[in-house]
Order: sequence, then structure tokens, then C-alpha cells
Amino acid sequence: MSQGRTVWLALAAAGLLAISCGPGFEAMHESNLRFEHCYRLDMDSKIAPSHREHCWRDWTEIYARGQPLDRVEYARRRITEIESGDGRVMSLDQDPPAEQRLFEETAPDAPMAAPAPTSAHEPPPKTAPAPAPGSGHPGARCAEQCDQTLGDCSRLCEAKQADCATCREDYRACMRRCYE
Repeated sequence: MSQGRTVWLALAAAGLLAISCGPGFEAMHESNLRFEHCYRLDMDSKIAPSHREHCWRDWTEIYARGQPLDRVEYARRRITEIESGDGRVMSLDQDPPAEQRLFEETAPDAPMAAPAPTSAHEPPPKTAPAPAPGSGHPGARCAEQCDQTLGDCSRLCEAKQADCATCREDYRACMRRCYE
């Protein structure tokens, strides 16, 4: 009986330990609220860039624990942009990118990205020919933009004699997006 009790106590302690390791619901809720607050400040032209930067710094230092990596990377990128003098106000752009609009205007009869299925038992038809050997990877253009952004960020860091770790982190995230 005492061995069963010992096992039960060990399991209960492990359960409590597992629950207490991560941030609590209230902390996550507060973190989400603070992130959305900073995001809203980024869209308000009446808010000084220094106040926006302070908000993002506060969020990354105090509230980023347990948050998704994309949010943490976004906050770090905003701090770097604001530090480098980029005072632009962010906006939610509902229009498709210019490249996509241009494609839609010049090729209205272009094939769909994914045609409607013809049968549940057959694979869908091919939509585009395979790239020719040596034509380069589709992410090559994106990678070039990542390289250029890294160079710009590194120059700004070196001019301020600051740590360029954020530039490298942003570069890695950019490259992952190019080849996903």
C-alpha cells in the first residue's frame, strides 16, 4: 500500500510540475493583449516612434515568454526598424501585392492554381510544367531579397556599433520562408 501511495504522490508531483512550468493562462492573455496594443500603436500616426519602440521593447523583455516565435521575431524586427529611423506607420493592406495584380491584369484566362477535382479516385491534373534543369529554385529571388535585407541591416548595426544578432535571426527566418 505504501508503494502505491508513493507512486501516486510522484505522479501528482510530476503533474503539478508540468502544469507550473509554462506560463499561466492569465500571463498568456496579458501577453496577447500587450502584443495587440503595440501592434495598434504601430498603425497610429499620432504615436511617436519612440513610444512604439518602447512598447515593443517592453513586450519582448517582459511578455514574450511562451509566445509563438513569429510574434517574437516581428517585435524584434519592429524594434530594429524603428531604431534605424524607419518611422513608417504600419497598415493592413487588403489589396493583393502589385505583382499579383499585374499578373491578374495581364493574364485573366490563366489556369487556376489548383483545378477543381475531376474524380475522387484520380490525381489532380498538372497545373504547370516542371522547371527546366538549371533554371534556378523558385525561392532564389526571395533569397536575393533576404541577402539584400541582411546587408542593409548589418550596415545599420555596424554604423551604430551594435550587436547584429537580430539581423542574423531575421535573415534565417526570411530564408526559411523562401524555401518552405
